[in-house]
Amino acid sequence: LSKDPYAMLMLGRAAAITYGLLPPVPDDKIGDRRADPIVRVGYVDPGIAYAFWLKGRREITRGELDEARLSFDRATLARPISPTLLAGEAEVLLALEKHADALHLWEQLEVAIPGDPRFLTGQAKTLLALGQAEQSERLLSKAARGVRETREVLSLRVEATRLLSRTTELDPLLARWQARVPQDPEPVRQRVALRVWDDRFRDALTLIPELLKRDPESPEPPSMQVALEAAVATEARGRLELPLPAGTFADPALLPRAGGSATP
Repeated sequence: LSKDPYAMLMLGRAAAITYGLLPPVPDDKIGDRRADPIVRVGYVDPGIAYAFWLKGRREITRGELDEARLSFDRATLARPISPTLLAGEAEVLLALEKHADALHLWEQLEVAIPGDPRFLTGQAKTLLALGQAEQSERLLSKAARGVRETREVLSLRVEATRLLSRTTELDPLLARWQARVPQDPEPVRQRVALRVWDDRFRDALTLIPELLKRDPESPEPPSMQVALEAAVATEARGRLELPLPAGTFADPALLPRAGGSATP
């Protein structure tokens, strides 16, 4: 890393700030090389690649994507074969919507470290952004075998499955997401949306208690419960156009009907 003991001390402080072990640098001190260890360490020893990686990570969280890309470029120049640094640069390119450039870096990582689950999800996300849902799903399936299915992996698999109009696979996948991430309301919300879109109001209503449990502060599940109860009560009179609260469910246009494709 560095032979300079002071640079290493600053690097330790910078890492501790990044990982929440020390308080963050106050906003009015960020960028001040006398008061900001994350910046100071790169000034003391510009050859420490990790210093610029830490700086880039903070810039991503602050939405400073152009600055983050420059930081990752500096880090990569200092240590061009580091997979972690290349992955950081790919994440910035993805956030900047430079999808082809990001994919090129992910593919480099795949060649260097084949099948590493740390990088498969980033590549899969980039492929989805490029509209290559089938290739993305193949990578996500591989990632699911290599590590415990995380929320990110499951949500990306749902997105890929929806784009591929694999209707029969969507609800089982959402059910697995629901089981694997017990506090997350999103898979339950999407399962309710699927049932509403297929006019299965009674089935949708049975999921509302779980949605209420996972999202007790939101006004949307109670409103949805009232709408669904009204739908069930009047179902015999034909299809009811529900006054769905905005934002409660995924865009129905993205939810394919059973046995068919998504509504245009």
